[in-house]
Amino acid sequence: MTDDLPIQRLQSFATDEDTSIFIAQEWPVVPTPNQTRRTEQKHQDRLPSVVQFYIDQDPSQMDSKPTDGNESFAVTQMDVNTYMQHQQKQTLELIKKVQQQQQFKIQQNMKKVVRQGEFRWSPELHDEFVLICMAVGVRKVTPKQLQQILNIDASRESIGSHLQKFRMKLAKQHGLGSSQNLENHHFPVDVKSEKLAQIEKMWQNALFGGMTLQEVSLLLKK
Repeated sequence: MTDDLPIQRLQSFATDEDTSIFIAQEWPVVPTPNQTRRTEQKHQDRLPSVVQFYIDQDPSQMDSKPTDGNESFAVTQMDVNTYMQHQQKQTLELIKKVQQQQQFKIQQNMKKVVRQGEFRWSPELHDEFVLICMAVGVRKVTPKQLQQILNIDASRESIGSHLQKFRMKLAKQHGLGSSQNLENHHFPVDVKSEKLAQIEKMWQNALFGGMTLQEVSLLLKK
């Protein structure tokens, strides 16, 4: 017989002269669909509090059933494990999302610092850079040599990057497929000066192999 269902008692009797016989029978009342849904929803709403009640109990009392009036609600170990696994999964997903957001912010801040730390090449400084490259030889000049002559607060990597970009641009101006095809007599078409014109004439001499660092330094001071 179902404990949760209300009981309707039906009485029937029969008489036989002076004797009266009463017979009692019990029949369960079938709940309606709405009653079934309300009962299930009530059990689901009570699950979190019941789980906490279940966790707080002494291990020896784990098999006991919490009751509320005429209703009973049994929590099994599987119910608790399922609920805890769901909560743990949500927590891990939240932690992962926060970590991803923090990592993204760190990367953005690092990029911002790198951009702020990049050396700014002014037009005048770039002209000196071009003059040194063409005087020493655009094919053989190195970032270390440029750093020594320019005497600027720029890393060797920053100077090397600027040199690579300049070579690529120069190769494009002369219709070369790669900066590897550059020759020392290839001069920029967008930078003009008397000193560059003098150096360009020097490279027309097959015996000219480029100026020394000391000669370039003296040329810049003129």
